[in-house]
Order: sequence, then C-alpha cells, then structure tokens
Amino acid sequence: MAKRSKPQTIEYAFRFAKGTDAEQARMVEMIRVNLHELVKQLILTHHGQEVVVDGFRLRESPDTPYALATPVPQDGASSSPTSKQGEEA
Repeated sequence: MAKRSKPQTIEYAFRFAKGTDAEQARMVEMIRVNLHELVKQLILTHHGQEVVVDGFRLRESPDTPYALATPVPQDGASSSPTSKQGEEA
C-alpha cells in the first residue's frame, strides 16, 4: 500500500479585517504570496481563454495595483503600488 503524504502546514490564516496600516500591509502580503503560489500551479482562464496574471488590486482601493512577484513593505509606511509588475523576484 502506498504511503500517504503528510498534510502541509498552514502558513497563513485567511483573515481579511481592515486594521492599521501595518495590518493592511501584512494582509496584502499574505494575499500576494498565496496568489503567487496558486498561479504557479494553475492556468487561469476567462471565457475559456488563458489569462496571464501578474498582479491584483483590492476592491476597496481599485486604483492601487500590487505585483505578484514583488513583496509588499511590512512597515506599513507605504501602501503605494510597485512599478515592478513584470519583474520576477
């Protein structure tokens, strides 16, 4: 009988409460890391056509893009978008 692999540990808990700037930065970084790992494993589609995803925006601040490959500053001092959308970290 084949051995079962051990379950993977959870690195992030999905909590989406708006808080301080530092908490918001940590939430955005959690989303970025998880989405970045997901798009490495998935082919996202729209109406059956492949879609290449390199970033995301929060619904509450749709004018602020975040690149998947660029870490978000954790000091909470800056929530501005990064200009490195196409670069790989």
